[in-house]
Amino acid sequence: MKLYTSPKSGNGYKVELFLNLLGLEFERIYVKIDYASNSHKTADYLAINPRGQVPSLVDGDLNVWESQSILIYLARKYAAESWLPQDPAGMAETIRWLSFSAAEVDGLAAARRIRLFGQDHDLTPHQQKGISGLKLMDAHLANKSFLAGPNPTVADMACYPYVAMAGEGEVDLAPYKNVQAWVNRIQGMDGYIPLP
Repeated sequence: MKLYTSPKSGNGYKVELFLNLLGLEFERIYVKIDYASNSHKTADYLAINPRGQVPSLVDGDLNVWESQSILIYLARKYAAESWLPQDPAGMAETIRWLSFSAAEVDGLAAARRIRLFGQDHDLTPHQQKGISGLKLMDAHLANKSFLAGPNPTVADMACYPYVAMAGEGEVDLAPYKNVQAWVNRIQGMDGYIPLP
């Protein structure tokens, strides 16, 4: 397997983290991201990922792109069923939190991009969206260890990086004790690798 990623990509990190938690061997290939010139959108890389973004996973003849899709692929092919439950309620709960990652948690990701990469956008609406998501997560995690059930799922992998790196977008996790405890549980898992 080959993982095309970038050292500062939270989406690339979530896939790399899951690969490590599963104990899978893979080759990491860094794609240099340059938003100003789009020099990362070479013909060779666009053949792997037509959006020219990271991450992308090549497993044999299969190219999988978009981090959520990669997580689902890895869970179905290489992981125990608990990572992506097949029962209707468990699957619905997992998919709900995958969607949450692409919506509310994306506010934290956008705030981080603005600060980290100097993008010229208004930080405030992204921070507010992220804070709204953190409040919902914190209430949900009040009596749960993980987002979609008693065990970690791909939903936790999807949400974790940008929540844990919220400070890089100037969003403080201190008010969200349940979220902090969840972050600590993920960081204590066998195979955990540090955030970028």
